[in-house]
Amino acid sequence: MDRALLPRFASWLERSEIRALDPEGVAALARALDDADPPVTAGRWGTLIGYAPGAGRRRLVQFDRRGNLIAALRWRADGALGWAGCLTAGGHWVGIEPRTATHPGWGASDRVWLLGAPGPWTPREALTVFQSLDYERLDFIPPLAEPRRLPPGAGTALLDLVAGLMKDQGVSRARYRGPYPTEQLFTALLESFRYDPAVADPLERFMDGGRLDWLPAPHERHHHVAPGVSVQLRQEIDKVVLGGAAF
Repeated sequence: MDRALLPRFASWLERSEIRALDPEGVAALARALDDADPPVTAGRWGTLIGYAPGAGRRRLVQFDRRGNLIAALRWRADGALGWAGCLTAGGHWVGIEPRTATHPGWGASDRVWLLGAPGPWTPREALTVFQSLDYERLDFIPPLAEPRRLPPGAGTALLDLVAGLMKDQGVSRARYRGPYPTEQLFTALLESFRYDPAVADPLERFMDGGRLDWLPAPHERHHHVAPGVSVQLRQEIDKVVLGGAAF
């Protein structure tokens, strides 16, 4: 971590809308920036991620290189996730509210919301649900009900958040656990995971009951690189979104 990046990161944490996300958590993160090993990581393309100080690796905020908030998470006192929100490539905020719903196909579920402006939890419309996750010990990729109800890019943003949390926890591989492992889902997963390189026929293996290991490989998402343009990058540019159209 290049300490020269910390003053810029600290200035982002001072913004009122960022402090309002989790006043105690963000204040503790700001104080910890002076530590010998501050709880911040930097991505290849300039993404900065801040974590709650202390044991474990609980992500609090993620910014792109221009200081745009990309994701925010709030954790409860018992260590469980209270809520999470992430910004889609199209500019919508979607959020996760853990264990607030059920589904006939898999039981306990986390609800997905369309959120208002970035800031404290501001649910506007319930969109769909996915199988509940233990966010402290992630070990599978969940099925999502009614993906068509999501705004464009929301599924990718949610999957990337899960992939990022898995990487934080050192999860080396995980499998999709749910019905209908389709070619469309396979393609969506490729934006935030890599399939097991030892498998010669990954799509066929995946569609045969999801029996394919996925390696977390989250991308960096940068907004407003030009008017109306967002970019996803890993080793290179993976996707460009212009006015809602992906290239």
